[in-house]
Amino acid sequence: MKKKRGQSLAILCPLFLCLLVLGCPEAIKLISVASVSIDKAEASLKEGETLQLTAAVSPSDASNKAVSWTSSDSSIASVSSSGLVTAVSAGNADITVTTEDGSKTAVCAVTVTPVLVPVESVALSVNSAEMKTGETLQLAATVSPSDSSNKAVSWTSSNVSIASVSSSGLVTAVSAGSANITVTTEEGSKTAVCAVTVTTALVPVESIALSVATAEMTTGQTLQLSAIVTPANAYPVELEWFTNNYNAEVENGLVTAKDAGTVKIFARSSNYKIGECLINITTAAVPVTSVIASQESITLVPGETDQLSASVLPSNASIPNVVWSSSDTSVATVSADGLVTAVSGGSAVITAASADGSKTDTVAVTVEASGISVIFEGPADEYIDMTAPKDVLRKSSWDSIKISVAGEWDSYEWCLNGVLEGALIESYMYFHSSENPLGYHELTVIVGKGSAYYSKSLKLRVIE
Repeated sequence: MKKKRGQSLAILCPLFLCLLVLGCPEAIKLISVASVSIDKAEASLKEGETLQLTAAVSPSDASNKAVSWTSSDSSIASVSSSGLVTAVSAGNADITVTTEDGSKTAVCAVTVTPVLVPVESVALSVNSAEMKTGETLQLAATVSPSDSSNKAVSWTSSNVSIASVSSSGLVTAVSAGSANITVTTEEGSKTAVCAVTVTTALVPVESIALSVATAEMTTGQTLQLSAIVTPANAYPVELEWFTNNYNAEVENGLVTAKDAGTVKIFARSSNYKIGECLINITTAAVPVTSVIASQESITLVPGETDQLSASVLPSNASIPNVVWSSSDTSVATVSADGLVTAVSGGSAVITAASADGSKTDTVAVTVEASGISVIFEGPADEYIDMTAPKDVLRKSSWDSIKISVAGEWDSYEWCLNGVLEGALIESYMYFHSSENPLGYHELTVIVGKGSAYYSKSLKLRVIE
């Protein structure tokens, strides 16, 4: 019996093992992972948001479905072991899932955008400032709230010729005056202002040079001088102009030559720096502006003479000489001193000219061959002798003359420029330059003797 039991066990054990291997294959066969996928291939998140990603392993009956999660940049987007993505900061990151079996992977591209925090206000470190020319001041702008998404600002000046400002808020004082420096936020256009007052910095004068060191001038001439101050930005520059004598005058650098000689012109600063110019002054030639003959016209008979004279203006003309000439010496000649001599009947023009010939005046000469030398009406045997001390009067001198008629007459009538002055018993009349306009005037006297009347005329001239 015991022998049979041993033999049975020996037969059953191999059979059991065979049945175990051939009858239960599922219990020992492993299924490998073929692939893995994520429920989102890409995602957009704002800073602070989260997103749960889910991985699907294929085949679904894979023996090992374990996975792990990683981020290409955890500073932008992080991921937990369960696939929970957290948006950290703006940017792009890839979230990758990897299978434990086979290292199969899938990726979700995550884009993180910032959460915009609007600007509410901006403030400056200084609201007002006093500066000297050439100084600088760094302004700082504070944007609120402190976590504003866009803190960019720009800077402007209301007057860059007084105070300029750089893109970083550095203010430079340029010249005296006032200007507003404004900071403006890019987002929301919020502003803040710093009122800047600039005064000129004191820079002492080191030296002065005049625009002309030496000059030649004539009396009456002017010369404008300017002062060249060193340094160019010296302040204040208050100059006093003066001379060392009375040969010239100077005012604000304008020199007027007065008398011949040498003179020094000085410009002196308040800190006693001096520049000078040496000027040599000579007497200027005074040109003739006009020549005025003593008469406009004369009437003579052959052999008769008449002394002419001429006035040269201005009275201080450098060359006051007068040159006399006749247009027809066969009718009338004229001497160097203006004495006219009638030669024969006809007409001639006597010219009084300045020495250089630039200014002239003329006297019309009529020589009557009949021998009549006066203008009158009535018998030729009656002669009217009318005399005057001079025939050229100056209005500026208030000249006045007395014109007289010689002889005994019954009546006298005086006419000025054809206008009857009145029937007078006097044998004389006064002529006043102040009462008559510039130019020539004709004075006529009509005298009576019984029933006969005679007349004679006289030319007078009023000048300035």
